[in-house]
Amino acid sequence: RTLGIVEPHTYAMAEEAYKTLLKTKGSQSLVVSGESGSGKTETNKHLMRYLAFRSKKGGDQLNDLATVILQSNPVLEAFGNAKTSRNNNSSRFGKFVKIAMSGQGEVLGATTKQYLLEKSRVPFQGKGERNYHVFYDVIAGKKGDAAMGLGSGPEAFWYLQQSGQFTVPGVKDEDAWKELAQAMSDIGMDAAKQDAVASVIAGLLHLGNTKFEGEDAAAPTSGSAGCLEKFRGLFGSAEVEKSLCVRSLTTRGETTMVPLS
Repeated sequence: RTLGIVEPHTYAMAEEAYKTLLKTKGSQSLVVSGESGSGKTETNKHLMRYLAFRSKKGGDQLNDLATVILQSNPVLEAFGNAKTSRNNNSSRFGKFVKIAMSGQGEVLGATTKQYLLEKSRVPFQGKGERNYHVFYDVIAGKKGDAAMGLGSGPEAFWYLQQSGQFTVPGVKDEDAWKELAQAMSDIGMDAAKQDAVASVIAGLLHLGNTKFEGEDAAAPTSGSAGCLEKFRGLFGSAEVEKSLCVRSLTTRGETTMVPLS
């Protein structure tokens, strides 16, 4: 329905933008805003799905390109959504997605121009909240992989254990990993790249278990040797202790290594 005849609707807004795009050949913007839990992420997905539906060349199936664009959402959400005290699937990021369309209204491609993430959630979460979904998804999906060292579950990692919240009501992390793996496949990531992503996530969890000692010049404790060894194996970083405990300071072309307290 044309805007103004009935109450505003997600599809009506998308249709208005689509028709104006075809009529004026000019760029259109759809802004989705609202407080936490109001449905911004879901509304954004409906907008993208509608535009993909309107751009199809015929039949009931979306074209491959539109499918890839839509399947980027589960990947971005796994890395940017988390359980909070107000919402079990809260988007802790903002994004600006740019969809390129032809003069005939067909989708040509898309890119995420901005992705602003709440980085502070990675090392710390409040009571009753969780870290980003992807950490729990990888643990559930790769717990049988001895090289990743995730068999003890999320309770074994400092980045996940502080809040005391390890699950989301009604959600199985094993199923979430399967959905994420399928989405990564749909956007062109083969098994090797998916394993590389899982290795990065696992490596960060082991790195987070590192503890330090010393005042003016800090160093990892002897008990941190195991988690750092796991990190080295997953990341291939030989001098990780130096990277953690020393920073480089460059002045007038000279670089000085400064120990961290």
